[in-house]
Order: sequence, then C-alpha cells, then structure tokens
Amino acid sequence: MKEDFYAKVGEMMEEVSKDDIVILGGDLNGHNVDGLRILEFAQRHDLAVLNTMYEKRKSHLVTFYSGNAQTQIDYVMMRKEDRWRVKDVKVIKSECVAPQHKPVICDVRLSGQGARNVLGVTKGRIKANQESWFWKDKSVRVATKEKRIAFKKWYRMKNNLTKAEYDDKKMECRRVIHEAKMAAYNDLYEMLDGPEGEQALYRLSKSRDREKKDVKEVKSIYDRNGSVIRKEKEVKERWREYFDDLLNVEKPQTLLDDGDVIEQAVLDWSMQEVRWALAKCPWRKAYGPDMIPVDAWKSMNEAGIWWLTRMFNRIMKEMRMPEDWRRSEIVTLYKGKEASN
Repeated sequence: MKEDFYAKVGEMMEEVSKDDIVILGGDLNGHNVDGLRILEFAQRHDLAVLNTMYEKRKSHLVTFYSGNAQTQIDYVMMRKEDRWRVKDVKVIKSECVAPQHKPVICDVRLSGQGARNVLGVTKGRIKANQESWFWKDKSVRVATKEKRIAFKKWYRMKNNLTKAEYDDKKMECRRVIHEAKMAAYNDLYEMLDGPEGEQALYRLSKSRDREKKDVKEVKSIYDRNGSVIRKEKEVKERWREYFDDLLNVEKPQTLLDDGDVIEQAVLDWSMQEVRWALAKCPWRKAYGPDMIPVDAWKSMNEAGIWWLTRMFNRIMKEMRMPEDWRRSEIVTLYKGKEASN
C-alpha cells in the first residue's frame, strides 16, 4: 500500500514542470523503516525535508502525541532550488488539526503575477475585531499571561499542585475578562445614548449581519478549462454556465429494467404510517416553499394526522400532486476553499 502511494506521488512529481513550485506535505507516518523511505523519496526527487532545516525546541518539532509517545511524522518538502523561499517551519503545539496531530506551519515567500492572480492582493491592514476591544485592558492582558504561564507549568510537571494553581489562574482570568467586558459594554451603551448613537447603531447592525452570513465573499472559482477566474462578472457567468449544463443538458443514463408489475390494487395510506413518518421529522423544520413547520402538524395531534392522511390518499387517487411540490430552490454551498466548483 505505501509503495503504491509513493509510486503514484513520484509519477505526479515527474509530470510537474521544473518552473513550477512544489510543496509536498502531510502525515507521511515516518516511523523507523518508513522514515528511510521518506528520505529515499526526497533524495530521488531532489527534495528538501523542511522540518529538519531549522533548530527548534522539541515541542516545536513533535507533530504527534499519544500518551507518553512523542514523534515527528508530519513533514513538509520542497525542491532544493526553492529552499530560499522558505522563511520558517514550525509546529504549533497549542493547536490540533486532527486527533493527536499538531499543525505544521510553513512560511513561504511567493512573488510574481501568478501569486497575485491566485491568492489576490489585500486591500490594506486587517481591521481589528471590534467585539474584542476589552482585550486591550491591561488587567486582562496580565491575567491571560499569568494563566498561560500556569498552564505551561502544569503541562510540564503534571502534578496536583500545578493543576490547582492553573485552575485558580483560569478562574481569576474569567473574572477579570467578565469585568472588562461589562465595563466595555457600559461604555458602548453610553455612546449609543449620545448624539452619535444612531449612526453607531446602524454600523453595528450591519457588522453583525455580515458576521452571521456563511459566505462573505467567494473570491475565485475554476472555469471550464480549470483556470482560476476572480472577476465578479466572470464568476457569475461561470455559475450560470454550470447550472445550465447541470439542469438542462441531458446526461447519459443507465436505464433499469422494468420490475415485476403488481396486479393488485395499491393500498391507501394509513394514519399509523403517517404518524410514524411525522414522528421522524425534526422539530423547527419547514419542508417546502409553504414554510409550514413540522411543529404545526405535530401540535394538531390526531386531527393533523387525519388531515394529512386524507390529503395523501386523495393525491394517490387523482394521480396529481400540488404545484408547490414541484418547485425547488438551488443554494450554492461554500466549501471553505480558495477556488471551488
């Protein structure tokens, strides 16, 4: 299995142009013999294992924790001629991207128009989070620093004394943050009551509305040829082409053989069947464009079940469903990627 993996990755490496930048990283499970396999693969394709190029503390090298076991199995590799682009590689020990795995951060210099086209250009300095203004309070900074120091001490020693000290600092930090937050909110309420309060309220409402949206901005997608497009007009046109092809172009289909014909009459829906189906529907959900939640039918008890059963049987008898049931809405879901179809 592992031999096949390295063989396929090697084939992909051969297909990549020498002018392109290659960054290969992931959980390569470099234990014992597998570690030698990684070195052989890197030597064969003239790659540098970036994790080994910088002197770090052990905590900034270990990528996998399991009980008392601490190993380095996640690696980042790059062509040797491109090593000058790498500024630093380190492990963030306080975070986890997968169970027992720590994230490996590789800081790479990218330049040229290609980087601008794919990654874009920032509009300037990132705006500070207005909801976290209370973190600027000096007492909050001191309390969080003391809590962080107590946590590191407990993490190293792992005894009851350091654990109790860390718990005390954590409770104290929560109290200080709560007081700072309440003071910041009091200042906000006083400002809203002032002459500029109305404009500030509108700005705050717009900001809250933007934060609630799942998609703030879809920056780029792929066109038919696999190239990245970023202009808003081109992105909209690509979505139109995609859904036009998806919904209006006939695709090859595999036709199934006709099944056995049932000669007997189809039985009517029973109230028990409707009762079981309704029980499986979650609360606070509306199925269909009529926006009638399931709560309404469940609240009607037997009367609602009787009405639904009667309606379903009438549809079966007349072989005609309501027009609203034929309607559908298409919602594009953002997958959290820089470029997506």
